Amino acid sequence: MISGNSGLSKLPTRRKQPRSLFLLNQNVVLISIGVAVLLAFCGGYSFQMLRAASVLHHVPKKPLVLCAYDHLFGSHFDVSDTSIQGTSGPVQMRIYTPVGIKNPAPIVLIHGFARDGNRNDYLNAFASRFATVGFQVFVPTVPGASHDQMLPSDLIVIGDVIRWTAHHTGQQVAAFGISFGAGMIIPAAAQSSVAGNVKMIVSFSGYNDLGSIARYYLHERVNDPNGNAYTGQPLGPLLITSPYLSELIPLRDVPAISSVVSRLDDNGGHPLPPDDPALLRLDSNQQREFDELQKVNTPQMRQLYLDALARHSAEMEAISPSSVVKDLKIPLFVLHGTNDGAFPEGEIEWMRQEAAGNPDLHVFISPWLAHVSVGLPASLREKLRVINFCAHIFNKVAIKQTAAN
Repeated sequence: MISGNSGLSKLPTRRKQPRSLFLLNQNVVLISIGVAVLLAFCGGYSFQMLRAASVLHHVPKKPLVLCAYDHLFGSHFDVSDTSIQGTSGPVQMRIYTPVGIKNPAPIVLIHGFARDGNRNDYLNAFASRFATVGFQVFVPTVPGASHDQMLPSDLIVIGDVIRWTAHHTGQQVAAFGISFGAGMIIPAAAQSSVAGNVKMIVSFSGYNDLGSIARYYLHERVNDPNGNAYTGQPLGPLLITSPYLSELIPLRDVPAISSVVSRLDDNGGHPLPPDDPALLRLDSNQQREFDELQKVNTPQMRQLYLDALARHSAEMEAISPSSVVKDLKIPLFVLHGTNDGAFPEGEIEWMRQEAAGNPDLHVFISPWLAHVSVGLPASLREKLRVINFCAHIFNKVAIKQTAAN
């Protein structure tokens, strides 16, 4: 078991602090006193706002007022790794538990494409921030997403994790997903076998219709509800369609090109340098095929892609929020960036339209948000609006509800 407030397993040896660090600590203490006075006058709402801001700013250089909040209220936490028995086999789980908090409210945190699964550094930064503000966080490795694939079988795995967490804690869980996991978590949590154990769903930088995103990555025109084309820099069709590679190229070339696709996924879908070893291993015919797969620059390749998407449309629909949001009975909170680099804003506008009249849908779109992060140029007012929305979410997460039997 690892113990720490920021992931450290032990305290450093005592040594004399540099004067600059001493002054910084003095400032933190002074601001801590100011924060305590502010909370005394303004009450719980200010506390909720600071808690939300602290989670959003999971970066090394955060504002002093948030350092002061962490100094006053931040929880230490334990981290443990375990394996649970799922429907289709063992599921690896990492658990963040705040120290000294009785029956903390549970969060199940679902990752997007991450080769290292629940060992992913960015994912663990999220989990540690949630634990620091008092939540218990359960982070599974999702099999398909950890191999850069979107698979309906992952819905079963996520359902297993939700049920196990609810049974383990005796509480309904907050189901939280990021990136591709933010789309997957919605139909997963809506399954009738687990819905009674889900208190709320939070989708951060997700999608609505995986088929639409696949066509967008294919460089096809995809429109938002107002008839405007999705804009941005599509990450390329192979990010979603790599499981169907054998339907697009001759079988003999699949192993060589699969290794290049893996390198491409490692690079976040961005073009590889010409001297990448995986590219250099391709023969001239394979290089041509890979170029066509990436650029979709021939009618033949475009048709092969469209045919593959048509054949697999049912499984894409199964892992799309669009299949469940209209009749969803679980409160759903959607946080998305106006200029999200992976999933255009139009995806969330479609979700809003398809769930029109559903009082359990709460959508917030902001220019301050990038893909699964904050930090794009925005006014102070806009930042406060995002923090206020997140404060409302965390207030709901903190309300404990008994799990279904």
